[in-house]
Amino acid sequence: MAKFKEQYGDIFSLRLGPRIVVLNGCKLIKEAFVQHGENFVDRSSLPSITDINQNNGLVFSNGYMWKQQRRFALMTLKNFGVGKRSLESSIQVECKWLNEAMGNEQGQPFDPQFTVNNAVSNIICCLVFGDRFEYGDSHFQNLLRLINEVIYLHGSIWARIYNVFPLIMRRLPGPHQKIFSHSEMLINFVKLKIKEHRGDRDPSAPRDYIDCFLSKRACPGEQLARMELFLFFTSLLQRFTFSPPPGVEPSLDFRMGMTLCPKSYKLCATSR
Repeated sequence: MAKFKEQYGDIFSLRLGPRIVVLNGCKLIKEAFVQHGENFVDRSSLPSITDINQNNGLVFSNGYMWKQQRRFALMTLKNFGVGKRSLESSIQVECKWLNEAMGNEQGQPFDPQFTVNNAVSNIICCLVFGDRFEYGDSHFQNLLRLINEVIYLHGSIWARIYNVFPLIMRRLPGPHQKIFSHSEMLINFVKLKIKEHRGDRDPSAPRDYIDCFLSKRACPGEQLARMELFLFFTSLLQRFTFSPPPGVEPSLDFRMGMTLCPKSYKLCATSR
């Protein structure tokens, strides 16, 4: 790349499968990603990732889908305490379990990677699944190993070749295929959690992120409308008794439009 810079300058493009634009120098990179950050906010579309998530989700999606997912995630996680002191107590509880797990090693050499990963993952799991996993949970430890291996494989030469020649590499065996088999196991785990939530959730009392995601889409003005209905009808019914005019039967006829509206009618409001 240094030789290309000397020959072509600070900005040049290559074709390694998809077209790649190369920026050189801290000043130029800062100008692109800080001063013009809105123009570079999208994630690159890598076949090794899009073949898994189909451009869905929060991390590697772009455009309208990403904006909607991000807005929902920020709002929901904020409601569950992210960015507030209320989440601090949950993290402190997990700190206690982490200290206890390391104390159980009694000063002997051990690999802290999965213990720390388990602790950090438990905070996320509490927000998303509404539950934590014990450090001795072999199934969850295996899932953490799968995640670590997928992350490693995404940075390997096999994934790079896959991203350059996806049509060929999809059909060839090799370590890159573990990216998809491991990811499928992780996705199946999440699907199982979603299925469990569908069976026992209370729509009026969401416990976690999944419960909120499964709830029906709420109208942005629903809370305002509920308040208006309650206050208007309460104040009117406290003061008046409503009845149809003498000899007129109430009608349920309606006019069809963007909403279902009653036809014009008259009523009598008698003071209480």
